[in-house]
Amino acid sequence: MESHDVAGHHGPSPNKHLGVIGAIFALLVAPIVAGIIANIGSFFVQKKLEAPNDPPPASSALTAKPQVILVEKPVAVATSAPTTPSAPSPDLGRPAIPAFQQALASLHALPVNHLFNGRDLAGFYTYIGPPQPDGEPIGKNKDPDKIFSVKNGVLAISGRESGGLATVDAYENYLLTVEYRWGTRSYRPRLALPKSGAIIFHAVGPDGALRGAWLQGFRARLDENGGGDIGIWRHASPDPHLSVEVEPHVVTTLKKLERTHYTYKPGGTPRTIEPGGFALRLGTINDVARSTPGASPGTVWERPSGEWNTLEILCVGDAIGIIFNGTLVNAASKASRTKGKIQLTCDKADIFFRTVDLRAIPRGFPTLAGMPHPSPHAALAKAIQKKSPVAAETSQPAKTKVPGRGARSSTKK
Repeated sequence: MESHDVAGHHGPSPNKHLGVIGAIFALLVAPIVAGIIANIGSFFVQKKLEAPNDPPPASSALTAKPQVILVEKPVAVATSAPTTPSAPSPDLGRPAIPAFQQALASLHALPVNHLFNGRDLAGFYTYIGPPQPDGEPIGKNKDPDKIFSVKNGVLAISGRESGGLATVDAYENYLLTVEYRWGTRSYRPRLALPKSGAIIFHAVGPDGALRGAWLQGFRARLDENGGGDIGIWRHASPDPHLSVEVEPHVVTTLKKLERTHYTYKPGGTPRTIEPGGFALRLGTINDVARSTPGASPGTVWERPSGEWNTLEILCVGDAIGIIFNGTLVNAASKASRTKGKIQLTCDKADIFFRTVDLRAIPRGFPTLAGMPHPSPHAALAKAIQKKSPVAAETSQPAKTKVPGRGARSSTKK
């Protein structure tokens, strides 16, 4: 007999309804719950990654690469100075030129007067300028700070103040040879500038006439990267002056102004150098570059830093030659002075001298190759050009020996 419900109708059993409900729950609710659980798990995983004891995540390669390029491969910036210096003339005393070397060796063979004796300052006197720009000079033979001293046979000049060591006597017609090197100290206001010094020759007049520290005369520079320039400090008088064969160079100064500088060039245009002017040494193409790191001033004649350089000044009549480390780097003629004192200057930097030698040039001694001849009206010039001794002073006619004819006067009767 079949079973019936309370109402007496047939219908599905309760277990069947529960299965349908469970299927609907599985289809709709289970994905939502699973998503919630997944999000909670991701949250705790992220917290673990950001824990302070863990190292920070590395930068991406895209960010790090430009930094490496900027640091390790800097861009090279070209300087405005020309890179190819003027080539020195082959007949002007390069060490490989036998004629010049022979002539220079013959000069060195002359009797020598050691102006600096290696023991003391005999034959010189000191003069020190004002410690302050508007102050009074310290003066002659007053050296409270021992700026000038002799140590182990070397003349040491501290350069703490501007001044000079001058010869007591005046000289003419000579070859002056100095060996010098720079120290390591500089003083205000030249701390950031190349070390500066000079030899003033054919100097006359009162001590301290120039800037309260130096004598007035021709100046052969000893500056770093500038040894061998010849010039005259600026002052009111048009004397002294001389003539140099030069070529011009237009340069831009540190204040962005264009200036024309003149470099010694044999066969160039003769130019009168007056007070305030100068002629740069052979091969210099950019004087401003001497104070510009990375720029090229031109031919470098100096020996490596710390080594001794040799500068020689040859004075014959009114002709002047500047020989730097064996090379004739400057030459002048028509000098308005041919005689005077010699002063070693200092200007806010250490400098050392181990040789200050002078050789008197005898009359009739032949001139060096490349050197300008003294003015033709001078008897000394005639003697040098003809390699014969001078028979009389300038006011008297010189006599020359003519083979087979005996001696005769050079003037017409």
